[in-house]
Amino acid sequence: MGAIKFEEALKAKREKIPVSFMGDLYYVVDFKEYAKTVYVVRSSLGKRFEPIEIEPRYLSWRAK
Repeated sequence: MGAIKFEEALKAKREKIPVSFMGDLYYVVDFKEYAKTVYVVRSSLGKRFEPIEIEPRYLSWRAK
């Protein structure tokens, strides 16, 4: 599984598809188009913590 591109991260946001980062599942909740970064929140923690900003290249599609 390779790195996700910015456009793919936007698709994950629109379709609520979880992405993987360091073995955990996250949901893309927002993005900064000018900086090509996205904000993700860990799926198991819900809204208990603020979203973190990350470059999509560090994300991958979840294993099936």
